[in-house]
Amino acid sequence: MLRNTAIAVGSILFLAGALLVGLEDLFKRSEAYQLGVSRFGESAAAAAELGAPLRVGWLVKGSINVRNERGVAQLAIPVSGAARSARSSRWPRRGTAPGRSSR
Repeated sequence: MLRNTAIAVGSILFLAGALLVGLEDLFKRSEAYQLGVSRFGESAAAAAELGAPLRVGWLVKGSINVRNERGVAQLAIPVSGAARSARSSRWPRRGTAPGRSSR
């Protein structure tokens, strides 16, 4: 009985981990994520506040909705620099990319 429980718990943990890694990969392949990261990396204000070099962290949170050629994304991307860490919050729409950085 204990062996079956251990196998079940191990299987659930493996599947949850695989799901988390898969979702993270989907976020990182998205146009919205890549646009947000590139704009953040080009920002002199971000480098001044966080300290160079800037590094993008793991575990992106948010949502991406695309219908036909239109879409909107709400992403919180963890970033850090030599001085401190922050979460870049991006709300890009297809064709534009307004956003803000929050601590």
